Amino acid sequence: MRRFLFGTAGHIDHGKTALVKALTGIDADRLPEEKRRGITIDLGFAHAEWDGVSFSFVDVPGHERFVRNMLAGAGGIQAVLLVVAADESVMPQTREHFEIVRMLGIRTGAIAVTKIDRVPSDLVAVTISDVRDLVAGSFLEGAPISPVSARSGEGLDELRASLASIAESAGAGEDRRPPRLPIDRAFSIPGFGAVVTGSLVSGALSREQKLELLPERRVVRVRRLEVHGHEVAEARAGERVSANLAGVELAELRRGQMLAPPESFPVSNRILARLELLPGSRPIRNGDRVSLHHFASESRARVRSLAGREIAPGSAATAELRLTHPISAVPGDRFVIRRLSPVETIGGGVVLDPTPAASRGRPDAARQDRLARLEDGSSADRLLVWIEEARERGASEDELARRAGADPAAVREALREPIAKGAIHVLRRTPDRYTVQIGPVGLSFSWIRGRSNSIADGQLLVIEWSGNLGEQHAPADPRNAMPAFEHVLQPHATSPEDWQWRRTDLDLCRYTTRDLAEQCVASVVRRLPVSQQAAIQE
Repeated sequence: MRRFLFGTAGHIDHGKTALVKALTGIDADRLPEEKRRGITIDLGFAHAEWDGVSFSFVDVPGHERFVRNMLAGAGGIQAVLLVVAADESVMPQTREHFEIVRMLGIRTGAIAVTKIDRVPSDLVAVTISDVRDLVAGSFLEGAPISPVSARSGEGLDELRASLASIAESAGAGEDRRPPRLPIDRAFSIPGFGAVVTGSLVSGALSREQKLELLPERRVVRVRRLEVHGHEVAEARAGERVSANLAGVELAELRRGQMLAPPESFPVSNRILARLELLPGSRPIRNGDRVSLHHFASESRARVRSLAGREIAPGSAATAELRLTHPISAVPGDRFVIRRLSPVETIGGGVVLDPTPAASRGRPDAARQDRLARLEDGSSADRLLVWIEEARERGASEDELARRAGADPAAVREALREPIAKGAIHVLRRTPDRYTVQIGPVGLSFSWIRGRSNSIADGQLLVIEWSGNLGEQHAPADPRNAMPAFEHVLQPHATSPEDWQWRRTDLDLCRYTTRDLAEQCVASVVRRLPVSQQAAIQE
């Protein structure tokens, strides 16, 4: 069965919770204070099935004082259900919630005009017109608008059909990414212990799986999994999940943490992002502090634009954000920023690099090129940028996968073409590392002779046999020097297998800088058995 996760959005008292109850039969207001006051304060959850789709709903509070709670639930949704009451039309939190889901990169949704049983039909038409003006030019332009009454049930069938159509058109491709579960609730159940809930945004979780609690990187175990109140062996992306955890106490859990497989995602207190400000906000100057909301987490952040001294309202720029609390983010993650005083939503952005290289001042031309590739390039372009930044050290497959938030198999697939074209090269180490050819290598054997008084005994062997090659420099393309190395070493191989590992070691010397090549050749000789060292010296 297809799974799909909707989140509500809209002004306070516009009927979001009542509409969710009418659709699912579940009252999402779970707190005694919510029932006493008649308003939603924190996140609520409901679920239902129809037309072959298992729907999950995150019901968010509409009051401006609880926008932080709304943001904690909105980050993991797949589509929005924008709710506007016919008797009040578009209100301030309607606009703010709409801008929030737009900044979060939500790409689809539906609109419900509620309380149509309370007003004349011409007022319903006016509200629909106001809503169309609000969403014009956005992802909700052309979205279905359903006039409904949660009290009488009018229009609910049409709304259900619209939601099912959205879920169907979203597709159901296999999610190969590692699982991530942002935690939006943590509590304890007698006899079970600590339980966390969240919207599974990628991958799949299974019972007895070992996970990592981020950003602390504490290893825990999933003792029990539930989806919609039923125990399951596996939960998949798009579902509301509750996980009973072993190896951690309730006091150590909080909203904003994340569950993921060990060493699968980066943790950082500095990110590189494309930042966009709303047209009606005030400019952000370098050094300004904002509140950053990423999934269920919240952190203070200091902004530094890489394009100038400030970011103007209605514009976008690449910026570095330094966080007071580390987060676990990957490229493509969306976030929202709010001003600290007065408290208001002012913009949002998308993560370009979760662990960027340190930089100062304005970027030079090479840095600007890398930033452009991070922002507009493919996944392979992004990986190439990171490999270039690693220089001669290279970057391992696991490092690249963790930084990208991807499966190692996806990294191999993305790099297949660049490797075939010679744009990057594979150093056959444990683990394999990828590097770029920084420039032609001129390995000087006379340089090694000149270092004879300062290098170790094992490296003196390099002088002995490099003399047999003459006092010339190696060719600009180090691959042309390999036959010379092989000529010296091959006669001393005791078996074909013995020669094979030496040949592999020599391959490491091909695509690297001068200093590393010299070290590499020396290390090959040091690995020879003592008997063969003596043979070379003879």
